Amino acid sequence: MASVRRMSTVVFTVTSDGYKYFTWNLWKNLQAIGVPWKLTILCLDRESLDFFNRIALIPAKPYFMDGPRGEHKTPSLFGSSHFKRLNRMKLKALEEYSQKEELDTLIYIDSDIYVFQDIVPLLQKELESQPLLFQCDEKLEGRFDCSDPGHCPNPCTGVIAMRLSDRETLKKLYSLESETWKKSLTDQDYIAGRLLALSIPYGTLDRPTFPNGIFLAGNRYTGSALVHFNYILGIDKKRVMKNKGCWLLEV
Repeated sequence: MASVRRMSTVVFTVTSDGYKYFTWNLWKNLQAIGVPWKLTILCLDRESLDFFNRIALIPAKPYFMDGPRGEHKTPSLFGSSHFKRLNRMKLKALEEYSQKEELDTLIYIDSDIYVFQDIVPLLQKELESQPLLFQCDEKLEGRFDCSDPGHCPNPCTGVIAMRLSDRETLKKLYSLESETWKKSLTDQDYIAGRLLALSIPYGTLDRPTFPNGIFLAGNRYTGSALVHFNYILGIDKKRVMKNKGCWLLEV
């Protein structure tokens, strides 16, 4: 009898000194709900790596940025040069991990996310019909569904799920195309542009199940698999997460 190959899945995030507490909160969150997998944490600077490996006692991997370091004890300002460098490293990690032959499935999640249940089996099931999925990041007033799940005008890179059946296409998607990158503010609008330019098919995840920050109003994320605290400036994220009962740290 032929043996059945076990699916190999990695869930990862990237972090830095300014985002380390959000990543620590996500780690504690995942441990609290008892997921059977470990979040892979890629540290973009020495400070965050030292924090996780020595202080938080959480295994993390170095994935350092090139160029000047500088200190960023709080989340980088949206649109700043440091913010864009962090975004570039996220793209680099997506490109590198999507090419790993030992993986069947790759899932990326941002650190400003709170998870209510194991998302891996949910995403693996969705990937059976569409091998590339993004969270929908539309700001839709008065409606819950994505305006066009097959051609979402604002695919969110805060949650990405990939079945690694076409690594060549994923490499083209995440690799740096310099002219497009110059015009992009974030990895999100860069990827949206590349999806369009390369005519890569993709889908979006069910918004009530994988809601973005628009759903925070009125606690519309109740019953969701996770909630993404985007649409909130970095300095206010922790306050909002605390108010919603989604902050597990004492700091």
